[in-house]
Amino acid sequence: MDQGIAGLAAGIAGLIGAGVGGLATAYGARVGAQKTIEAAQTQVRAQSSVDHQQWVRDQRRQACTDVFDAFSRYLRAASVCGSHVKASRAVSVDEIGELSAAAMDLHVVAGHLELWGPDDIVTAADGVTSTARAQHERFTHWLAAFASGDAEAMSEQASRINSGWQDLARMRTELVTAVRAQLTVHASHSVLADPNGSGHSS
Repeated sequence: MDQGIAGLAAGIAGLIGAGVGGLATAYGARVGAQKTIEAAQTQVRAQSSVDHQQWVRDQRRQACTDVFDAFSRYLRAASVCGSHVKASRAVSVDEIGELSAAAMDLHVVAGHLELWGPDDIVTAADGVTSTARAQHERFTHWLAAFASGDAEAMSEQASRINSGWQDLARMRTELVTAVRAQLTVHASHSVLADPNGSGHSS
């Protein structure tokens, strides 16, 4: 009788032990699964953040490229007008119109950088656009002097236009420096192509 009770007690103890062990195993598996899920969620969030940062960099890079392209178009139009000033001959309405359109396009495109930043690039781009606008105004003043036959005023404006080229080159260099500080060296080689097509930076 005692042996039967002892055997039953041992059997019950075994069942209880198996149950506890099973619960522990199940709990351990659940904890492990939860940690796996949390790790996966952390990885997804991290990847999403990396993807977003890369997307912002791509948008910034494209905006910078657009500014340099617009600046290239502006320089081409300004160079045409500049050749007339140098030769003291009239600039056509179409040519000054192209310069005006190029200056406006540069202003609009540079404004897109405000969406992506950073501030140093935005500031440098503002310097480029304001200098381009000032050069455009010098051309219009020269045309007014040319139309009135005021040789002294023509000479004064021509001198200011010559100084304006140096200002434009300096502003472009500041923009190049700001962009290079933000983008990778590899990206800067493609973004910072010389808008004059000469293949070097000022």
